[in-house]
Amino acid sequence: MKIPTSQLTLFHAFSTGRRYSQMMDEISREIDKVAFDIEWQRRFAKVLNQGNSANKDGAKGYDIVFIIRVILFRCVTGKHYREIEGLMQDSKSLRKFLELEQVREEDLPCYQTIQRWVSAVPAEMYEALNQSMVKKKRGGSDGMELKDWRVDATCVESNIHYPTDSSLLNDSLRWVHRWIGRIRSSGVKVRMDEGEICFEKGRKIYLEIVRYTRGKGQENRQRRKKLYRQLIHRTQRVMEHFQRHLKKSIEVGLLDDVERPAEFARWQRMVEEWERLEPLMVQAMEQARVRVLKGEKIQSEDKLLSLWEEHTKVIIRGKAAHPVEFGHKMTLYESAEGMCLVGGIYQKGIQEGAVLEEEIEKITKIVAMESLTADRGYWNKEREKELQGIELCIPCKGKKDSLRKAYESREGFKKRQRFRVGIEGTLSVLIRRHGLRKSYLKRWEGFKRHVHMCVIGMNLLRSVDWIKRKEKAEEEHLQKWQRLAA
Repeated sequence: MKIPTSQLTLFHAFSTGRRYSQMMDEISREIDKVAFDIEWQRRFAKVLNQGNSANKDGAKGYDIVFIIRVILFRCVTGKHYREIEGLMQDSKSLRKFLELEQVREEDLPCYQTIQRWVSAVPAEMYEALNQSMVKKKRGGSDGMELKDWRVDATCVESNIHYPTDSSLLNDSLRWVHRWIGRIRSSGVKVRMDEGEICFEKGRKIYLEIVRYTRGKGQENRQRRKKLYRQLIHRTQRVMEHFQRHLKKSIEVGLLDDVERPAEFARWQRMVEEWERLEPLMVQAMEQARVRVLKGEKIQSEDKLLSLWEEHTKVIIRGKAAHPVEFGHKMTLYESAEGMCLVGGIYQKGIQEGAVLEEEIEKITKIVAMESLTADRGYWNKEREKELQGIELCIPCKGKKDSLRKAYESREGFKKRQRFRVGIEGTLSVLIRRHGLRKSYLKRWEGFKRHVHMCVIGMNLLRSVDWIKRKEKAEEEHLQKWQRLAA
C-alpha cells in the first residue's frame, strides 16, 4: 500500500511532537527488557539468519538489538513499514531510542527490509514472546499477582473484498490475463481468440452480473445464470491459454534467464503462485456451478471466499452492525492488572465453551490462575462452578432453578460479572489503537502474526501504565504518612 506524499507529510508533522516523544521515552525500558535478553537475542538471530544463532547480526549487518527494537516498535504503534522508514529519518525521539543520531540516511533500513524482518519471525515465536513477557510480570518487581482473569471471544477479519462467486471468477481472470500479457510481451506467443486476449470483455460480464444481482424476479435470475455460464466458460478457456503459454515459455527457456536475477525471481514467483492458485480457481468455478447454476447450498466451512486469503471463513455473529464477518475467531484472556494472553486463534468455527478447558490448561502453564469470569456463551452444565481447580463465574444459559438463581443473585457473583465487562473495553482498544479488527498481513501465518503483534503492543503499553499507577499509589501513600506524622 503506497502512502500518498501529502499523507506522509501530515504523519511526520503530527508524529514527531511532544506526546509521541514522551511515549517512546516511557516504553523504551519495557522494550529493552526484551532487546537485551540474551535468550531472545539468540532466538531472533536464529530466525533472521536462517538457523545460525551464533551470528548476532541481522540482515545486512544490522545489530540484533536494533532489529528487535524496530520489530517491537512496529508491535506498539502498528504503523505501516513506509511510515516507520520515514520516522527513522524525521523523528528525533525514535532516532534517539534506536541510537541512530550519528547514522547517515542512506545507511538506514528501507521499508522492504523492515517488512522482511517482521515476516521472518514466525507467529509461534511472537506468541512465545508475549507469554514470556506476561510470565515474568508475576511476582516480579512490578508486583503483579495475575490470579483473577476474564475471557471473551472476538472476530478478526481478513483483508478481502466482499466475497461473491462472480468476484472470485473476476479475480481469476485478472491474474491470468496479467501474466499472459507479460509472457506475450516477452516474445512468447500462443494462438488465442481475439476476444479472449482482452480482460475488459470478461470484466464487462462480471459487471453485468452485479447489475442483475440487484434486481428481483424470474427474468433477472435467468439472465444472471446465462451470464454466469459465460463467465465460467471464459475463465476456463483463459486458464487453458495460460497453461499453453506457460508450457511454451518453459520450452523456449524464458523462465531460465538467470543472467538477470530480478527477472528470474519474478518468473519463479509466478510459477509458484500459479501452482497455488490453479486448484483454487477450479474450486471457484465449481462453486459457482453448484450455488448459482444448480441452486444447491454449500456449507459455510467449505466455501472459498478469496483466492489470496483462502483460509478465510464465514463467521456468523448475529450482531446488528456486523451480522456476518469474514475471518477467524480468537479468544482473549485478560488479568485484573491488564495483561493479555491469546487463548487461541481458530481456523475453523468454534463454540467458546467447547475450547475453554483446553485454553485454561494452556494458560495455567504460564500463570497461576485462580478465578475466571466469562459471559454465558461459555456456559457448560457439566462444569458449573469449577474447572481444574479454578473458580468459574459464568451465567447460566436457559432456565434457572432456585439454587442457581440464588447463586447468581449474590453480590460476589455480580461483582465478578461487573469485572468481566471490562474486557469489552480492552477489545475496543485493541481494535481502535492497535488495528486488531482486520489483518493486513498475508496468508494464515501472517494472520496469526498480526493478532499476536497487536497483543504484544497492548501488553507493552499496559506495563508502562501499571508502573505509573504503582508509582502514583506509593507517592500518595508516602504523602499520607507524612501528613499523619506532621
